[in-house]
Amino acid sequence: MKPSLRNILIPFVILVVMGGAYFLLPHTENKREIPDVAQALVSTNTVRNTSLSNAPSPQAVIVPSKAERARMSREARLVLLEHLGHVPDDADTDDFSISEKTSWWGKRLDPNIFWSNRVVWLDESALDKATRYGRRWPPIPFGDTSCNDRNDKDRLGSGFDIQGGPSFYTVSSDREHAFWDYYGKTHPTPPADLARWQLSRASSWMRYADIFANDKALAAELRMSPNELEEGLQSNQSEASALGYPPECVSSNAFYWAHVMQRRDEYAQLVAKGEDATPLDFEHFFRKIYVNKKFITEPLHSEQLQSANAWKVAYLRRLRAQKTDESYINAYLQAWGLDAKAVFKEP
Repeated sequence: MKPSLRNILIPFVILVVMGGAYFLLPHTENKREIPDVAQALVSTNTVRNTSLSNAPSPQAVIVPSKAERARMSREARLVLLEHLGHVPDDADTDDFSISEKTSWWGKRLDPNIFWSNRVVWLDESALDKATRYGRRWPPIPFGDTSCNDRNDKDRLGSGFDIQGGPSFYTVSSDREHAFWDYYGKTHPTPPADLARWQLSRASSWMRYADIFANDKALAAELRMSPNELEEGLQSNQSEASALGYPPECVSSNAFYWAHVMQRRDEYAQLVAKGEDATPLDFEHFFRKIYVNKKFITEPLHSEQLQSANAWKVAYLRRLRAQKTDESYINAYLQAWGLDAKAVFKEP
């Protein structure tokens, strides 16, 4: 028996009505839904948007691995980064360049959130974190009015690139640049920056001290005078004062032990290579040693370690006497492996 027209039309009408009801009834819509291609390339690394600016509101985001992101289309990757609210920790050059297209790139960061549980200084960690949000500098600490006379209007800075990849542009203001230049010269210096500056001066000064003491012919050829080493220290002390480095880190003893401790670390790394380290590697290494080799290859006794840390202890005691924020002192203690009770002779 053939179906009647009525039997054919009734199911069709029902489907139409149900479909229309779906669109008319209220329902939850995820307007930020990541495309299927992004969802299909997920890993177990789930994080929450940790926005420090006006980026998308915090929500759970599943972050594909670096290799998985590389296989995504630029469109899907853009949506993912828009949700995340910052460049991921394992970012490649494409993550940075694509992030420039997001709504959050270069927006001002909340200083209270940014500096929470963090020492306020311009170290590599703070700079890296700011860059991952598209900012050239970290936010100026809340309430600080320094450099208020400088222009605080945001503008694109010069381009950055990572390992020769595509350039990306961060945002900053003239005031931020002036502030961090001023702040670095008037506040304690991050331990890594301080060590880098001190070692570069110590290596040069120790080389000249070694020539003057052990190679009279070369010293005469270079026309080195007996006062040259002292004049070199005075020059370094002036530079340290101008740049905000502590005067305690510039002395013949401080330079001597900075050289020794750095070379001890390098020697330990060379020994750790085992058979991969050749006799030529050791020969080249010891050419850069300007002290007795035993101070590099043999264990140091307690009096020597005390001498090596003397300038650090003096600096920390001065900071405490000047009532410097304890966050700086604690950061130095941790970086230098010093015990607060021993440094400050606490009971």
